[in-house]
Amino acid sequence: MVFRTWREARRLARIGFGYALLVLGVVAIPTPVPGVLLIVLGLSALETETDWARGLLDRLKETQLRCRAAINAWRATRHA
Repeated sequence: MVFRTWREARRLARIGFGYALLVLGVVAIPTPVPGVLLIVLGLSALETETDWARGLLDRLKETQLRCRAAINAWRATRHA
């Protein structure tokens, strides 16, 4: 019984931490603090517990890879 309670407490702490990072990230977007980094860290904390966070983080990773490929292609044509 204690193990189940400890597991639930850790799960709730992880979810609370993830949501707190998401909120801080959204608030920090217009400030000099890297808000996007806080949002990604919040999603990383939530991805183990929620499907929507896992899907959103996967989409962010795919978008980042596409942007990186587009920038590399642009650099290659610019410096050629």
